[in-house]
Amino acid sequence: MKTKYSALFTAAVLGLTLLACAVSGTATAPPPPTVDSTQLDLVIAQTVSAALAQTASAPTATSAASATPVPEPTATPTAIPQTSITHQPDGNAIFLDEKANYALSIPPGWLPIRIDQMEYYDAFSLPQAAEPAFQAALLNISALDPDIHRLFIFDIQDGHLQNDFVNNVNLLWQLDQPLALETEDQVKALAEALPAQSPGLTVTGYSIAKNSEEIPIGIILSESTVIKEDGSEIKLFQKQVLVNLESGSLILTFTSDAEIKDATLPAFDGMIESLSLID
Repeated sequence: MKTKYSALFTAAVLGLTLLACAVSGTATAPPPPTVDSTQLDLVIAQTVSAALAQTASAPTATSAASATPVPEPTATPTAIPQTSITHQPDGNAIFLDEKANYALSIPPGWLPIRIDQMEYYDAFSLPQAAEPAFQAALLNISALDPDIHRLFIFDIQDGHLQNDFVNNVNLLWQLDQPLALETEDQVKALAEALPAQSPGLTVTGYSIAKNSEEIPIGIILSESTVIKEDGSEIKLFQKQVLVNLESGSLILTFTSDAEIKDATLPAFDGMIESLSLID
């Protein structure tokens, strides 16, 4: 698939370049930035793990919550190197990743969970666990690699679980794999390549910016329609924030039921503004 895609993308770039030459007559326009397949794979992996995995195998509304087995914790939860979640008196939580060298603040109403850590197993005892969709969200992240998927953050606010989908944020870190984020054209090239590899996804915007800590970020906005197990459809909104760290790259993907994105997106934007680098 990668070979076919690379050939198609190269042909498209070549066609655009030749067209630019023919139109200009005297000047050759620079070719669009190429998309590194590894970078594209990273963003696609984040998109899929954050959104589609929850709905692809989610129980239907008629499933009994008690029918979903609660996973047994291992004797010793898997150690995620140098990460911690500290709950503050004001209801916020601070996620610290000393291996990837960043920190993030999470507001009340959003539940931070690391795979195979005690907060993961404790989540099955929460009132929200009576909802099959919440159980499915937990079960569907259990097999992911915690060294890559550093953190999941679930929206547990009243009234926000609808259409059997749990709004969420996923933090994916890749060691020694930086992203090309110096110019908007580079982010544009990555964004425009996504739909070909993620059927049903439509890119609605892209940009480069800096957060309140002056950290450069790339931003990709998209929408997708997912068919649930019961045959019904749900429209999802995604905002991906791409960050280069000294140790590699960090992709933060926010996925929300599109119907309530105006109520959920500000919380994610606040998390991005809080993102800081640590020594």
